[in-house]
Amino acid sequence: MIKWFKIKKPISQTATLWVMSMENDEASVEKIRKFLQDPKVQQHIRENIGRTQVEARVTIGRAAELFSISEARLREWERIGVLTPVRSKEKTGQRQYSLADLRKLAVIYELIEHDYSISEIPVNVDMLWEEVEASPQTSMPLKRDVEGEQQHVLDLPIDERIELARSELFWRFYVSRVLRMALMLIDEDIPGPIFGLVLPIQQGINIDSVSNVEDLYQLGDSLIGWLSKSHSSHTLYVARPTFQYEREYHVHRLQTTKDDESGGGLSKSQDRTLIISKRDIKSLSLDNEKVEVITRLLCPVYEDALQIKSYLDRGMRDLMEPSPDVDNSAIYPDIILNGLAEMLVRLGGKVNGQNKWRFCCILTPASNDVILPVHQRRLVVRAQSQDAPHSVGNTLVTPLEHGSSLSIRAFQSGNIIYRSHISSNEFFIARHEQEGQLRSAVAIPIGGEVGQSIAVAYLVSDVENAFASEDMRILRIVGRMIEELLKTYSLRLQVVDKLRDIMQKPERVDMAFAAFQSENEFLEDVKKALFDIYNLRKQYEQSGTQEDLPVMSFIAVDVDKHSSLASKYGDLLTRNLSQEVGTRIRGLLDAIFSKRIDYRLYYMYADRFYIFLNHISLDRARDDAERLRLALNVPYQIDARRTFINQVTLPESKLTLPDITVRLAVTSYEYTKIIENLIEDKGDEEPVTGFITQIIRSLDQGLKMGADEGGNVVIAWDPTTRGFRRWSPSLPASNR
Repeated sequence: MIKWFKIKKPISQTATLWVMSMENDEASVEKIRKFLQDPKVQQHIRENIGRTQVEARVTIGRAAELFSISEARLREWERIGVLTPVRSKEKTGQRQYSLADLRKLAVIYELIEHDYSISEIPVNVDMLWEEVEASPQTSMPLKRDVEGEQQHVLDLPIDERIELARSELFWRFYVSRVLRMALMLIDEDIPGPIFGLVLPIQQGINIDSVSNVEDLYQLGDSLIGWLSKSHSSHTLYVARPTFQYEREYHVHRLQTTKDDESGGGLSKSQDRTLIISKRDIKSLSLDNEKVEVITRLLCPVYEDALQIKSYLDRGMRDLMEPSPDVDNSAIYPDIILNGLAEMLVRLGGKVNGQNKWRFCCILTPASNDVILPVHQRRLVVRAQSQDAPHSVGNTLVTPLEHGSSLSIRAFQSGNIIYRSHISSNEFFIARHEQEGQLRSAVAIPIGGEVGQSIAVAYLVSDVENAFASEDMRILRIVGRMIEELLKTYSLRLQVVDKLRDIMQKPERVDMAFAAFQSENEFLEDVKKALFDIYNLRKQYEQSGTQEDLPVMSFIAVDVDKHSSLASKYGDLLTRNLSQEVGTRIRGLLDAIFSKRIDYRLYYMYADRFYIFLNHISLDRARDDAERLRLALNVPYQIDARRTFINQVTLPESKLTLPDITVRLAVTSYEYTKIIENLIEDKGDEEPVTGFITQIIRSLDQGLKMGADEGGNVVIAWDPTTRGFRRWSPSLPASNR
């Protein structure tokens, strides 16, 4: 129901405001909605709207006001024929400007503002503008309601938004990585960093018309790959490529400038890709092989440009960090890894309308085999293209059953294994029955450049000689992408593993040494003991007996030739050796001391341990240090591969180290020395801080002296000489 209300407050001398109010009459609203849905009604409304746009007029005064131009000037332009407004039918015959006239006036106004004279502007400048505006090379993109799009995404259900982010995942990964790889390939051949690649996405673009940076805007929608001086890369989607400082850059074609092998002169790529460099780089010399690889890698990007645009264009993007556990790929297939397997097949091209490469599988070692030697590890299919016949997460290729297979040999050797001609009974095809009749196959190790391979990409073809040398380059580049992906997945899972340990023991980082007290605990324990002595000094002094006065002794233990062992066997083995030495020290201390004696063991860093002996004299500490030295100088069996994450140890994986020795430093502080240091230490906020620093420096000095003497020795403090000296019970008493 519609009602009208009169507002008494006048708007002007002769008018009164009337407003309309719509009551909540759902029946009326629905009736009008149905009427407006009638196609004939809709057509009539559109015709009326179009007619009003054609017949709409403004006066010359309003036109002059819109463009801040005098009416006299508009009349002058009408006189020379640039403008042709109509006259009203009234007696006054007033000039009236249509919407078409106003559009033409907007073009004229812009030209005048940029120093064009009116005599230079043709009479049909409006037609010239329509021609330019209609060109796909220069047409402005339709203004998008970005806020509306973002609001639409915000209004989607959560599960739908997650699926939307997953659908974008592969192309966002592939485009960014392939642009980075292309930039890095080019960067190797030129002096100084390449700044960017421009990939025009619109069809019908004339690349030859772009000779400098100022012309880039003609390309329209484009993908941008950018490489900064730090070799960080950026991926952008822009409506028109422009630069704020155009003179800083230079444009090049993605082409070779070297003679080809046939001697036919310059070999020019048919790719539309442009390269942006510093302005001082006037020409680029690129290898034909690199141009071919880059062109092939970018070809799917051009082919699927519209789809990629929807994934990279403006608008809100939900952040998704994939970190799947490849061990569960059978239950949770990985979008990116399967997408890369599909992309490898696509990059092989087609023969007679069919894919030249039939299918691709990506295999990684079985998780349970991580403790086994490389030649015993099984491979599991973790991802594959659509036409692959295997079962992801279940199909195994084992050294025992398929030791001659391409995948096993590529994984173990770190080399590409290729067979250009395959007969029907070839024994190096692991799953011949499932894969059917093949004509050629190849296995590419992944990640073998800096150590052991972490995966294998296996491809087959129904065509003989299907994998040429130029194909190998493509396979290797995509292999690097697979390597990055797998390592990223592993790291993302690793950093969120065992978060419970952080909650329970936030001060512990390396849980391999969690059984030992830490350096922080050493500082706190010594500080507490010193405070107790200082606060009870009057009570101690009143006791009157020297035996009742407190004493503190310390023993430091260090493994001899630790750096040499690390260089020879690796950091992991020496780390495990330090852990084993600490475990033995703890067992020996339990045997040497009774439960009534206050002793504590601390792991400080690397291969160094401290022992705090409270109320233990210097003589007793030196004797105990010698007993420790002799007991620790025994052969050690160490697993060079065991980590805190992987605690499984095989008997045959242990390495026997027969010549391990330790050196020890011993120092002790009697009551009078402790009080003297605490009273004299006035430079620190807490009186014990400087004293603890002195204790640590003293132990470090003793260990260094032991290293200088060749190790396997006890260096102890001598109160008589007030310095460190080598100490051993076997020496005569006069020399002790």
